Amino acid sequence: MNRQQPRQLGIVSIEKKIQAQHEQTDRNISSGFQDLRNLINLCQDMVGISKNIKEKLKEKGTEISSDEAVLFKSYLLSLGVNEDFDEDPVKRSKYNSDNKYYNDLGKQIHKLIKPLAKDRGGQIALPEVYCAINRARGFELISPDDLLNACSTLEKQNLGLKVVKYSSGLVVLQCDDFDQNTINNQILDLFNEVESTSAQELAVKIGVSVALARQRLLDSENFGLICRDASVQGLRFYPNKFLE
Repeated sequence: MNRQQPRQLGIVSIEKKIQAQHEQTDRNISSGFQDLRNLINLCQDMVGISKNIKEKLKEKGTEISSDEAVLFKSYLLSLGVNEDFDEDPVKRSKYNSDNKYYNDLGKQIHKLIKPLAKDRGGQIALPEVYCAINRARGFELISPDDLLNACSTLEKQNLGLKVVKYSSGLVVLQCDDFDQNTINNQILDLFNEVESTSAQELAVKIGVSVALARQRLLDSENFGLICRDASVQGLRFYPNKFLE
């Protein structure tokens, strides 16, 4: 007569079930990461192919329509290739020195970001820089710390950009030829079109982040050019009529 195995009850049984669940979870995670690595390797191969196609089109001088060009660029962007970022991304694994890595990374940041900063009046918020750089790098992402360390080398390398931190906590990259008076006049000109503005409205109007728009309004306020009105509807800014 076969004896039945005694049932495991109590805490020991619960602990074994939890342990089994943890082991299964670990196996699932490991399998998921392996699939992710395989996907990244495949996508990197596709990025390489797309770059070769782009270079061959340039060499051949093939005429393509504007619609075809836009479509092709959208394909490149979806693969992590930015038309304005032709160089291979600077990779930490290729450097023995952190200083050399940050200097070279800073040079690539300067190449991509300086035109964007100029389009935004000579400044660009650091979160925007982070998004733009990692978008351009495709699968070779950098950390916020690496970005900040690389940006801190820009002024030392005389690349025409520097890190500026405001008392509000906002950190921006600023062009050496940035002119606060130009920004003030831009805001004052806006009041020829509208009676008042909020940071959100200004951000949409001039194409900068909301945080940077708010900082520019605060700076103009410090110059006495505009004044604020805080209400349940939020913070709005008006031209200073006493200057008239």
